[in-house]
Amino acid sequence: RRLDRRGSVAHQLLDPALDLGHFVAHLASFAYRVTGRPDSLATQAQIPIETYQAWNPILIESRLPFYKACTFMKLAAKEGEKEARRLAAICLGPD
Repeated sequence: RRLDRRGSVAHQLLDPALDLGHFVAHLASFAYRVTGRPDSLATQAQIPIETYQAWNPILIESRLPFYKACTFMKLAAKEGEKEARRLAAICLGPD
């Protein structure tokens, strides 16, 4: 069980596609920051997916895009929060 930000119990998804989608999205984010191309590590991102599929018969490919999108949204929200704080500091000055 995990607790969400409000302290209530959130559903624990026992879906490996969640972890793999999260990993692949972070890898794409890293690739973009380093190379300017989010797909520059796409070949490397396929390795854990293919490895998982080789050992497990549950297909995850159909759910990966959803979990990747969720992670990209969370990453975008974090970046937006950072930018808002930066702009507030510029406009309002130091405390």
